[in-house]
Amino acid sequence: MPPRRGETIEEYRKRMRERYATDPEYRERRRGPLRERRRERYAIDPEYREQVLERQRERYATDPEYRERKRQQVLERKRKSRANDPGYRERQREQQRKRYQARYASDPEFRERKRERQRKRHLLGHASDLERRPDALNSSDGRGPNTP
Repeated sequence: MPPRRGETIEEYRKRMRERYATDPEYRERRRGPLRERRRERYAIDPEYREQVLERQRERYATDPEYRERKRQQVLERKRKSRANDPGYRERQREQQRKRYQARYASDPEFRERKRERQRKRHLLGHASDLERRPDALNSSDGRGPNTP
């Protein structure tokens, strides 16, 4: 859109800046082709791609707000992809089982701690309420065991 008749170049630029700032549809019409050209160039030109990646790395290293925004975007993408994947939870459980089995097979201290916990649980199964709950003798009124 050219300047109006009698409009100075400064007035024209001011009007265009205001329109760009206030009209989202106009802004998107202007940005769309630019974005598409950048995508095509990024896909085709390895030098340009490396320059862009270098700028992103530098900004990521120096700008904590940018780093946090990018981290949130990654987490959101992961959350969305997992929400649409019905087998995700089952795969996670299977991986956890494999890690546990590998650790159980390779770490004797881990096995011993597990056996100790199982022994305690087994003994508690045969214990009285007083042995199982040390607070059972802590009566508030002094009349006897503190049972529910």
